[in-house]
Amino acid sequence: MFERSEWFESGVSNGAIHLCRHLHFLKKFSVHKCYLYKAMILLWILLGYLLFRFIFYFIIPIFRVSSQMREQVKNFRENMDQAQSQASDYAQTNSESQPKKPAEKTGEYIDFEEVK
Repeated sequence: MFERSEWFESGVSNGAIHLCRHLHFLKKFSVHKCYLYKAMILLWILLGYLLFRFIFYFIIPIFRVSSQMREQVKNFRENMDQAQSQASDYAQTNSESQPKKPAEKTGEYIDFEEVK
């Protein structure tokens, strides 16, 4: 085993030394396992960062865009319904304001004959 001064000279932090001493399965090859442990910590940090980026730059924007699209479709439908009701009201008021003229009877129907 290394002495404490040798650990500090090799660049291993005090926390890593403490961790390596308490983990039973790392007692053999403790220096190499501590570096493996540091690599695993860096891997977990990298995975956490990638998960953070995935959630905040992909998932949340998709939810925001979908909610905005739903709101726009809802507003579009409301505007269309309102325009249709106004158009039908306008058509009803125009048809009521113009009196209907009775159909005039002009006589019998005469077939067209070509004149030479």
